[in-house]
Amino acid sequence: MDAGSSSHDPYFLHVKFDQRWECHKDTIIRLYLDEKMSFVKLAETMKMQYRFDANVRQYKYHLKKWNATKNLKSSDKEKVITVLGKRARDGHETGIVRHSGMEVDKKRLRRHLQSSARQQPGLHLQGIVFGRWNLPHEALRTTLIQQLNPPSPFRVNVSTPSDVSVLSPPATTPQQGNAANVPTPTTTAIIHRTYVNRARYLVEGRLQDLFNDMTAAESRTTTNWLHHFWLFSFMSAKYWGKGPTQWSWELLNFMTLADITSSPNTPGCIGASPPHLAETAHAHTDRSSARTVIAPTPLCRWSIHYQTPNYERIPSPTRNIQDEFPRNAPDTWPAWQRGSVRESLADRLKEAIEQNSFSDIERESLPISTTQIVEAVARSPEELRVESIGFAIMAQNVEVLSDQDWNVISRDLDLSTLHPFHLAASYLSGGKTCCNVLTFLALNLGPTSSNSIKKLYINDLGYTVLDCLMLLILKGHTSCTIAVADSQVPRSQAFVGEEIDLCGRWDADSTCVIALHREGVARAPFCWKHVFCHTSVQAICHSINAIFRMPWSPDIDTPSGLFIKYCQNQSCKQKLSLLPLHTLVLVAFHLGNSGTEGETLFGMVACLLCLLMNGANPLERAEISLNSLLDIDEEGCSHIFMTPAELAKRVPYELLRTWSKEAQLGWNVFAETLQFAVNERRSSMQAEAPSASSSSFGLEDDTNPDGPRARFWWSESVKKKDKVGHDESCDHEYDCLVEGERRNFYGKSPELGKLWGMIQAELLTYRRVQEGDRWLSSNFNMHAVLQALSRHQDIDTLPMFTSSLTMPLCVCGKYMDAYDDLCPTVQEACAVYFSNMDDWSRSIFIEMPIS
Repeated sequence: MDAGSSSHDPYFLHVKFDQRWECHKDTIIRLYLDEKMSFVKLAETMKMQYRFDANVRQYKYHLKKWNATKNLKSSDKEKVITVLGKRARDGHETGIVRHSGMEVDKKRLRRHLQSSARQQPGLHLQGIVFGRWNLPHEALRTTLIQQLNPPSPFRVNVSTPSDVSVLSPPATTPQQGNAANVPTPTTTAIIHRTYVNRARYLVEGRLQDLFNDMTAAESRTTTNWLHHFWLFSFMSAKYWGKGPTQWSWELLNFMTLADITSSPNTPGCIGASPPHLAETAHAHTDRSSARTVIAPTPLCRWSIHYQTPNYERIPSPTRNIQDEFPRNAPDTWPAWQRGSVRESLADRLKEAIEQNSFSDIERESLPISTTQIVEAVARSPEELRVESIGFAIMAQNVEVLSDQDWNVISRDLDLSTLHPFHLAASYLSGGKTCCNVLTFLALNLGPTSSNSIKKLYINDLGYTVLDCLMLLILKGHTSCTIAVADSQVPRSQAFVGEEIDLCGRWDADSTCVIALHREGVARAPFCWKHVFCHTSVQAICHSINAIFRMPWSPDIDTPSGLFIKYCQNQSCKQKLSLLPLHTLVLVAFHLGNSGTEGETLFGMVACLLCLLMNGANPLERAEISLNSLLDIDEEGCSHIFMTPAELAKRVPYELLRTWSKEAQLGWNVFAETLQFAVNERRSSMQAEAPSASSSSFGLEDDTNPDGPRARFWWSESVKKKDKVGHDESCDHEYDCLVEGERRNFYGKSPELGKLWGMIQAELLTYRRVQEGDRWLSSNFNMHAVLQALSRHQDIDTLPMFTSSLTMPLCVCGKYMDAYDDLCPTVQEACAVYFSNMDDWSRSIFIEMPIS
């Protein structure tokens, strides 16, 4: 109550002195805060004008009691700054600001901002910062909208705290207009603070905070700028060593964006989704958006391994003129002259960030502190080097990786956040490098640290590297969303590496992909996909070999992180995890159920034989609920222990009969091969059991056919030849010897080894050259394979063997005369030349992964 409000006793002299404080409260607070009087001046004024005599100490006590202070607590200042920052982002001007009814001194806010800025440590890159921006704004929005909480990552309304109020400034006259539009020093300081905070969110990987702090327009600008840098980094890594020695925004735009239009008359694809299980029902919500995007060629490319000849290279002349690099023919670009570029890829990325040469978005228009980002990059040379390795892996450029000092990397550089093996598997390109990147990593990360691969084999999502290869099959050849394999992932989320095609038909810098992303579509449309073709199958199988060929490789029967379910019984809730062969069964099922027209499942039979050859145990059981895996309602606990073959047998026929005849035949061959492997292993165990204790190789005494980790070894006394010259003993000194003991993971069955050899010959000699061609050659007959397995006939009665097309095989399915028996060439596998892969325009010749 103001002293002047009472006409009878304006000074409240009739009130006791202790109670008179409340009567003068509003006047005291006004004089102290609004008129900014000191305590001494306040005491004098109250004594002279209001006849209220109190000392300074008493005024300090009561003002503190009333929470009337010129100095806000740091937390209250931050609260006010947040409100003012929101108003500044929304374009609102700011007048008087009050906190708990008290006017806030803006000069004190500025001093607080300056002080807190000095106290903040310098920013450093944390984890993978730039490698995650593979999508522009519109496409990223469709994948993030269900991943972040709250749902919309591009605008979150922050309510104003109840104890903070902001008044709009008074209206300006026309003469004052221009001056009024100039931000006040406080507003400028707050905006700078906001931009610095956003840079911190970015380099620390706090995407939720970053998006929540931005308007939709700011999110679009920032996301596109970061995507420009991703594209620059990817293309620099992809073409490192040939073509342009320096990529700029103008060159990037010319090579990738120049021809993109959105004409409604542009031919595109709609593509129908297979009407199968419910989990794929939402797989094609993006199809209507892709109507104006020209589809890539349906004909895949392929890579052919060869042994490096000894010859002296002649360097090509260096060319830097844009027009001399045909946009659609990068294979013709000349190699750089030796020594013409002295920088590393990491140096090039650092330089681009500093100069902003990768984007047409000016730094001044970015709603984030690029100065802080540049400084963070400069402070983080090791982290930037990890990022450059990541881009080299995504671009599948072994040459960039070869330039690294891997002895130092495996010893001193932390690659755990990169997960290099998972990244290489997710960006695998059978049409460009096949298994060479994975093999390179296995060779260079293994020898210097025996546990490196094992430590990097499982990522932070619980996926093994083998899981990533299985996801690759679903991504490239089915209509499934990633949520089919991992129920914890939103359906809208794209697979990792969606912008790369496994069989080489498109890449991240392909016009069709960039146009698709600009339409707001993150996933490759189903109509772009085709069957699990030979190029893809070879890349997957070679990659499996690359992971498990080393003495320090991880256990191939490591539990999978895919298709994890929990018992629906409330009193149970048990976690149900699969083993790799069980996961393979489910991937084969989804490939048949949600794959493209013409799917044969030949590729899944090949993957099965490859896993068996590398030691996957078909006798291992996992606790499984088939109803949960197929999204069938259940009551009570329905999970039981099953082998992979038992899981395949329990798939309901009502689902299988809707498939095409080719897919049904492929499923039968797959299931029969799996059961054949089970039978052969059990027979082998029973035959070996009596002599196990006398084995000179120290055979493990494990004769339980259902026991875990059962191991099977060859006896050196087995030295006989079969009728077509296949050696039934295993003489490979590197891959078929473990601690001095001979092994044969087919259970001493020459039939599965022969089938694997026949599959390798098929992969080496046949591709679909024109649309309408068969997906399998006439040398590989799935009906004949099924008949031989089901009737226990010799595989060598099949045409590929009776026609003497192949070279001698070891019983383990490896070609005896191959330089690298896990990656044979056509000449090493074929007795006569019968390959149709003579289209050099679609072939890429790559060196052997181990040479």
